[in-house]
This record gives sequence, structure tokens and C-alpha cells, in this order.
Amino acid sequence: MGNVTIPVGETDALVSAYLRAYFDHQAETHGRSAVTQARLARAIHMSEARMSRRMSGEAAWQNYDLDRIAEFLGVSVAEIVKGPAHGH
Repeated sequence: MGNVTIPVGETDALVSAYLRAYFDHQAETHGRSAVTQARLARAIHMSEARMSRRMSGEAAWQNYDLDRIAEFLGVSVAEIVKGPAHGH
């Protein structure tokens, strides 16, 4: 997809909501071995601070972030940007 920034807005909020729902689901089903925000950040080679800024809406998700997240989670980018009602 390239190195393009998606403007901070509704899509970013949906991505963050999807990830929060994913983390909650992981915690419920996997306990201590769950994927967390910090674990995901490490897996996709992103600092925890950068992940936190994206999750809080202070910074926009970039396409390459979404590509890496989708690959790690085994889902499509399209699923992630639809938000939590469509995912985990």
C-alpha cells in the first residue's frame, strides 16, 4: 500500500476500536498469553509510544501500519477498518 498517511478521523477511530475489542477478546480467551497492545507493537516493529499515540487518536494510522497489523492478526485490512462490530 505504500507509505501514505490516513487522516486522523473516523477510520482511525474504527481501527483503534477494532484493536481494543481484539485485545479484550484475547484477554478473555487466552489470559496471560493474550496479544496485548505492547505485544502487538513489538511484533510489528512499532514503539509502544507510537502505538499508544495511534490508539488514542493523537496520530493517524498509516497504511503500512495496517498492513503489518493485518498480517500479524491474520485478517484483512478491510476487516480492521470496518471496526469491532465486524471483527473479533
